[in-house]
Amino acid sequence: MRGHMQTYLVERYLPEAAGLGPNDIAGRAEAAAAAMRLEGVPIRYLGSTLAPADESCLCVFEAPTEQAVRETNDRAGLAYERIVEAVLAPSPPPEGVEMVRADVPEPSRGEGER
Repeated sequence: MRGHMQTYLVERYLPEAAGLGPNDIAGRAEAAAAAMRLEGVPIRYLGSTLAPADESCLCVFEAPTEQAVRETNDRAGLAYERIVEAVLAPSPPPEGVEMVRADVPEPSRGEGER
């Protein structure tokens, strides 16, 4: 069982001199998260947004604690300014696509309805 998972936002400053691109960050973050999972820590790297003009990056993780996110980033060798609990808002479905929730049973139909 995974336990209670939270979403965390990792804010980092990436000066151009660091030479880290989106694939570098994603690769390091995912590799460190995978290693943590092998040790029994249920953490997932969900993605990053880079703002090159601001030399900043925001990475999103799902984990049981802030400490798990901190250790994952330390292992990845990715410096950060801060880690904060966040709420991830889902994107709306594309126009014309109906969302189906897996956790909600379909309404029962009366006899004769199909």
